[in-house]
Amino acid sequence: MCSALADALHSALRPLSLCDIAQLETKAQAVRAACATQRDAQMNRLDNALLALLRTIDASSPASERVEVLEQLVACLQAARITAAATAARQPQPQDQQLPGESQPQQPQQQQTQTKSPQAKPAQAKPPQQQPHQKQQHSPQTNKDTKHTSPQQQQQPGHSGADAAGSGATAATAGAAAAAGKELQARAADVSRALRMAAEAMQVPLPPESAGSAGGGGAALPLLQQLLPRVEAALGQQLGPAFLQPLCGRGELTEQQLATLAEINGALREEYGLRRAVMIERAKVTLQAFEWSPRLAEKGTAKEATAVAAAARKAMSAQPQVSLEEVWSLRPADVIALTAAPTSSQVATLDAAAAVTGYDKHDIGGGGGSKRPAAPMGAGVKGVIIGQVPDRGGRPEGKARQAYMP
Repeated sequence: MCSALADALHSALRPLSLCDIAQLETKAQAVRAACATQRDAQMNRLDNALLALLRTIDASSPASERVEVLEQLVACLQAARITAAATAARQPQPQDQQLPGESQPQQPQQQQTQTKSPQAKPAQAKPPQQQPHQKQQHSPQTNKDTKHTSPQQQQQPGHSGADAAGSGATAATAGAAAAAGKELQARAADVSRALRMAAEAMQVPLPPESAGSAGGGGAALPLLQQLLPRVEAALGQQLGPAFLQPLCGRGELTEQQLATLAEINGALREEYGLRRAVMIERAKVTLQAFEWSPRLAEKGTAKEATAVAAAARKAMSAQPQVSLEEVWSLRPADVIALTAAPTSSQVATLDAAAAVTGYDKHDIGGGGGSKRPAAPMGAGVKGVIIGQVPDRGGRPEGKARQAYMP
């Protein structure tokens, strides 16, 4: 559901250019990655990704909890859809639809010329007793009428050429808006489908609007507000009441303990700041080695590679990104990687979930045995699939590879 919400926000805000599109795409991809497995959701990665997505859209939002962040994201999605609809309504219609309306004012001019010519005909059809100069007085008038009407008729092709050029640009803009609207509707349908499936799983009755509509934009927020308490209650029943509660509150510590905690935080920040500085220097050396590659000069992409490396070096910060205030929001799911052996197997995911299920607030270790339970490792490189690579050899010729031990 969160992944579908991120996709809908990315599709809705991309045509409007209301925020940094590159950052929006990056944060939306982070939300999709956090929703990929249960391991990422347990390690508080999903909450951080949703909060980062909201900060990209609205940097002044005070929301911090998941419920508040989701409500703000849904509100941003509805506002983006309303803005897109208003923008599409303000755009002019294509020129081929306006041509019938524009030709109507020209019809009375043609009727005037047609009515003038019958008036001239009776003057010319008078008996021969009339003097010749009277005929000449009417004929210049008819010639003047034809002269006045003909330039207007000659200017119409020029106007039609300019109108055709304008209609082409308008049609292109309308086509882009229509394509964006269709994509928006498809994303809205995916979000609505995910909400309906979640409502069926949690036995939440669907509102009348969302039951019969594909998008369900007006009823999405009330349905989400009904779903979140049910989900939290189900998690509390399955994982225990302490799963969603912070490990420690500020009010539980004395002033002396808070001072000790601040001192420990300062020492850790200094230590990890030094470690990060060393890692950054090693990363800079690696980037510099990539810049020396002769293939960049052969392909003519040396400037692009230099720009990418410079941006990467600029994004590195020696100061840790963890603050002391984050201690008060630490939950049991966040400390799985700290209390268990890191691995990336599926058995580790099940063991970690079982450890959290039997979690005791006063016994972080859980079982108390000598062997720590396995826990999933939150490393992005674990999800990279390596393609076909050549065999590097290293085996003597004529000898088969030994089988693995059972």
